Amino acid sequence: MDQPSSVPRVTLLPGTFPEEAAGVIRAEKPLKPVPGGDRTEPPPEVKPGRRTTPLETSPPTPQDETPPVPGELICGRCGAGNNRERHYCRRCAASLDEAAVVPPLPWWRRLASRRPKAPLPAGTRPKRKRRHFPVRLVSFLAVLGVLGGAAYAGRGTIDTAVAQVQDRFLSSDKRATSVTASSSQPDRLPDFAIDTFSNRSWAAGVAGNTSDQFLDFVFEREFRLTQIFITGGASDDSNVFIKDRRPLKVEVTAVQAEGQPKIENFELKDVKERQPFSIVADRVAAVRVRILDSTGPEEAPVAIAEVQFSGR
Repeated sequence: MDQPSSVPRVTLLPGTFPEEAAGVIRAEKPLKPVPGGDRTEPPPEVKPGRRTTPLETSPPTPQDETPPVPGELICGRCGAGNNRERHYCRRCAASLDEAAVVPPLPWWRRLASRRPKAPLPAGTRPKRKRRHFPVRLVSFLAVLGVLGGAAYAGRGTIDTAVAQVQDRFLSSDKRATSVTASSSQPDRLPDFAIDTFSNRSWAAGVAGNTSDQFLDFVFEREFRLTQIFITGGASDDSNVFIKDRRPLKVEVTAVQAEGQPKIENFELKDVKERQPFSIVADRVAAVRVRILDSTGPEEAPVAIAEVQFSGR
């Protein structure tokens, strides 16, 4: 018979090594020696990496999706068009608080463009395509042609209207460089009619109501005459104003550089204020103002305080 051994038996459990069962501890990894010493250090710890969040992906655009039309809200996530009343996207349910609005098309593109058609429901066969007549484009071209023809037919009227606007806003004072008269009093010379003083005046050399008295104004450069301003009488003082005769009707002749002179007759009021009169003539170099009728004392001469011109 065999004698019993003095070494105790060890029952191995599943998944254990004999050394562990015998009380021997194994190192999981060999320790590396440290230079210059007998100690060994464990390897450095490896820190976990930064957690990454998956990118949000927008749902794929359906093939039958119509592009956004002007005035709709564009979803910033999936790009679908939405009505202005919606607060969330109809496709991906994203918020539309900061969604951009599709800008309107320019007028020249709206004439030739057609509105996109809504997608057909499932199971519906599309109808046969028909050629659409560009009604809006043809109508626009027709109206444009009518306006162009009317503008060409009335080009003279249009040019006149443009000239009138320019005369009104671009005209300025035009002062004569010299003035002569048919006759004058020794102390009331023709130059007093352009000195811009209302208390001095030109007076004819003869008394009474005569129609042969005039003033000739000469300008340094040619200009377009638009208005003439006449201040009748001797002065703006009422006591002096009634002592001389005042013009009631004058004939204004604008001497043009080329062509016939422009002649206009104007009736004046018996007032001491400046009175404007419209007369239009191009390339004016000189103007004659002839007195046709006057009022006042018979023994007094006719007087004019100031004559001014406007043009461009």
